[in-house]
Amino acid sequence: MGTITCIIDLPLSLLSLRCDDKAMKKLLSHFSGFRRSEESRRGGEEEERSGERRSAVVELLEKVTRLNKELEQKETQAQQLQMDMGQMKDTLVQVLQQNAEEAELLQTELQMMETELQMMETERVCLSLVEEKFLDVLQLLHQLRDLNVSQRSLGKILLSTLESCSDPQHGKAHILEVLNALYHELAACEVLAACEVLTTSGTLERTQSLGNPLERTQSLGNPLERTKSLGNPLERTQSLGNPLERTQSLGNPLERTQSLGNPLERTQSLGNPLERTQSLGNPLERTQSLGNPLERTQSLGNPLERTQSLGNPLERTQSLGNPLERTQSLNNTGSY
Repeated sequence: MGTITCIIDLPLSLLSLRCDDKAMKKLLSHFSGFRRSEESRRGGEEEERSGERRSAVVELLEKVTRLNKELEQKETQAQQLQMDMGQMKDTLVQVLQQNAEEAELLQTELQMMETELQMMETERVCLSLVEEKFLDVLQLLHQLRDLNVSQRSLGKILLSTLESCSDPQHGKAHILEVLNALYHELAACEVLAACEVLTTSGTLERTQSLGNPLERTQSLGNPLERTKSLGNPLERTQSLGNPLERTQSLGNPLERTQSLGNPLERTQSLGNPLERTQSLGNPLERTQSLGNPLERTQSLGNPLERTQSLGNPLERTQSLGNPLERTQSLNNTGSY
């Protein structure tokens, strides 16, 4: 290929020197055809190259347009996502605000319920105290009924308690105060009633122990027999001795008075009565420390049962024997 081009490029004067015209024509025709084929070949290659270039440019343009479309789609998708995110953010903010408001409402309701619960608890405690005090008052009323306290006196106690506790306040605290005052009044009345019961039971026991006067008179026997059993008064007087000697044996009354000492000094040694009273304490506190008189009375038992357990006084008197016989036996021992 290179040799041919070199030959073509040589000047024609040099070729003509060695070849004749005919050969020269052939050679020229041959080389002209070869040049034309070479040019046509080169033109085809350039067309192919230009076609390839066009196709590459077209492909690039198609890729660019496709990428532009994809980019536009991505941008639209991104905008749509941003819009969706904004809407979701707004909805979430609204939901959070609603939840916060609901939480505040629940907190306030919870505080109100706690305050109501505390109020109900205090009311329950007050009601329990009132109920306990009311039961104590009813128990005291039953005990006073057992002690035969009149309804009139109980009514007076109730009216006096209501008058003393006449306060314009209302509520459970005032009711509890009234019940406390009524309880103390009834307790004081119970103490008095119990003391009366004890005194009546004591008199009943003494009456039963004394027995029938006729029986006591019969047990004493005939006065004449008792006089005979006592013997001669002159003999008893002689047995007792001279009264003057007995007086001398007792000593001088003035000396006995001096031995006892000054009454003022004895009074001072005993101390101030007010101080002794203060050292003993409050009588109400001592009464409360002693407890309920009714309970002490119940612990002692029924006075009638104790009287029955002691037995009949007449039987005890008979078991002791005849007083006349005991007197005669004492006189006999004295005469010995």
